[in-house]
Amino acid sequence: MQAMIALSLHRTDDKTTPAAIIKSLKENAIIKEEMGMYWKEYTESGRYYWYQALLKPRR
Repeated sequence: MQAMIALSLHRTDDKTTPAAIIKSLKENAIIKEEMGMYWKEYTESGRYYWYQALLKPRR
């Protein structure tokens, strides 16, 4: 989500805010040679997002 916000701000010719967002993303990333760059899931801290919900099929 943050990367998409940075991209949209960059497209509106805002240069400082997207740079700060990307810097923050890089600082919070976990980088391992075998797995590459990734971010720790928030499920351990109790945060919950709409896209993490289990979907029930409609009949």
